[in-house]
Amino acid sequence: MPRIPRRGWLAGSAAALAIPALSALLSGCGPQRGAHPGGAPTPRGKPYGGLGFTAIHMVGASLGWAMGGAALFRSSDGGRTWSNVSPPSRPSAGTIVAAFGGASRAWAAMATPSGVQLFSTADGGAHWSAAVAPGSSNLVPRFLSFLTDSVHGWLWCAGATAPGLEPGVLFRTADGGATWTEAVSTGAASGAARGPGLPAAGVKSGLAFRDQNHGVMTATGAQRGTPWVYATADGGATWAPVTLGLPATERSLPVGTQAPAFFDARHGLIPVLTFKAAIPALTVFVTADGGSTWTASLPVSSPYAALTTAFVDEGHWFATDGVGMYATATGGQGWSSYLCQPPKVLQGVAQLDFLSPGSGFAFCPPTPGTQGQAGARILATVDAGQSWQAVG
Repeated sequence: MPRIPRRGWLAGSAAALAIPALSALLSGCGPQRGAHPGGAPTPRGKPYGGLGFTAIHMVGASLGWAMGGAALFRSSDGGRTWSNVSPPSRPSAGTIVAAFGGASRAWAAMATPSGVQLFSTADGGAHWSAAVAPGSSNLVPRFLSFLTDSVHGWLWCAGATAPGLEPGVLFRTADGGATWTEAVSTGAASGAARGPGLPAAGVKSGLAFRDQNHGVMTATGAQRGTPWVYATADGGATWAPVTLGLPATERSLPVGTQAPAFFDARHGLIPVLTFKAAIPALTVFVTADGGSTWTASLPVSSPYAALTTAFVDEGHWFATDGVGMYATATGGQGWSSYLCQPPKVLQGVAQLDFLSPGSGFAFCPPTPGTQGQAGARILATVDAGQSWQAVG
């Protein structure tokens, strides 16, 4: 992305911002997310080109996981080479969804003709245990979430969808994935619900829990100006809508709600996109009381492309449009902006994965017209995204 300098730091709001210096952004970073000791060593792997990755998840400067098709991969050399650590009994085709608990723990789910099959490992993929979600035939797993205790987890599976509708079933586990039970179902596509408060309307986009009882689910396809957010206080059995107060200037716009996140028992966030003249603006709603109240950050948008985001903690966030970076150290109260070097290095970026306020990774899938994964790139930064270098 030669770069065209931005005329403003934030669309329509630059004059009102107190922009933090980059040095302030990097100060007080604290410990980085690191590899958990005791993880199984990863066997010698292959370069990621040709492996068909769809997403990566780095848990440290050296250790990380990746998904691609029906396979899981693991790296122990900073993403330069990867080993296939997929469950041996998984289906040979399909799409895998996964959750990761550091360097050693992972959970994965795949659809099979007999139902959704789930797998778990505690040694980096050297050994896997298998389970089946009961009554899950004709369902497709969409996303998987686990608490940091590695015991309590939830799996959302979708049924037959229609425009603006995604009926499905939420499953949960309280034993690390060994057994799963149904928490709630939306019922049929007509909107009938066996469990109160979770409608079939809306294409579900994410799920996050702050403890074994309290969580939020998000979706896209809501009415204008109304982000689709539901909350539970009983582990997912019952749900109630959550009202997020968009700024008055955005309440008549189409809305898309992205996956939520909790950083601890009190702090969490929900990213919301509003669309005006085909240019999406990002507003992040934050909570400091476990979800009882939500407050909107300053919105940020780009004239180049929709923003790809990464959230390190409740204060440090990053976003990119493939041309430059937006960054905040104040939970969206003020944003800084800078061009990435070298130019066009993040063109086609699909994912940001920051480990700390200073270091992170980016994944760029193949560009149209390339074969296999020949055009895929994994990039790394150690200066908050000012400069990037290809891994491997």
